[in-house]
Amino acid sequence: MSGVVSRRANNVHRNITVTPFLNKLYSMVDDSSSDDLIRWSADGNSFVVLRHEDFAKEVLPRFFKHSNFSSFVRQLNMYGFHKVPHLQQGGLIADGPEAESWEFNNENFQRGQPDLLHFIRRKKGSRDS
Repeated sequence: MSGVVSRRANNVHRNITVTPFLNKLYSMVDDSSSDDLIRWSADGNSFVVLRHEDFAKEVLPRFFKHSNFSSFVRQLNMYGFHKVPHLQQGGLIADGPEAESWEFNNENFQRGQPDLLHFIRRKKGSRDS
């Protein structure tokens, strides 16, 4: 993916840039070779990070200049991604393998639809302090 999505609206051709973070994120999730650490959810409307410490050491450095999982999550939040809570028998999962999985979603981040990425915008930071 080149980072620029071409769209035709009102018969006017325009280029819409998708940020490198979103292009890298989509490539990372879509890469089946790392499905043991990051993959699409079953319905393709979210993605799941498994064993986040291993993910940070093995996958993040292949796409970004760091291996800091907290920084990765902060970036996701800046782009409007939300952590999906996992429930089991009416309560949040606290132990076991599911406790190590982190699921994130954004309505415009879906399997097989990279053309939606241009709708995702980074939140503006406040400069009030």
